[in-house]
Amino acid sequence: MTDPLVEWLRAVLEEAERAALACSHRAWTRDGGSIYGDHETDPIVDWVYDDGAWEHIARHDPASVLADIAAKRAILEFADRVLAARDEHDATGALFSVPIARARIRDVLRLLASAYRDRPGFLPEWEPVRHD
Repeated sequence: MTDPLVEWLRAVLEEAERAALACSHRAWTRDGGSIYGDHETDPIVDWVYDDGAWEHIARHDPASVLADIAAKRAILEFADRVLAARDEHDATGALFSVPIARARIRDVLRLLASAYRDRPGFLPEWEPVRHD
């Protein structure tokens, strides 16, 4: 059975992927104070931004969002394997402590989830644990 936090994160990423794919057919350009999709004549956004805002918008274009989602899914796959693992000995005979690995991977999952804490279904116990 998959960890509930892993399942919730997968659902959040699926939602983000759907939104990014819905916009991925557009070619985004900047013309003066507007952002255009598909090089249309009507601006999708017609506000005045400084260069930092334009940089932020460019970093969140659909291709960048999809790459971010792919990386997070790879982390979830790794986490799933660690959470399902049993204690094993490595080639030297040393014990690989799965409980410790599970605790650390749960810390990583909580950190990932914290970016989405405003989404429906986020549970308080998924807040990151501080290790001061």
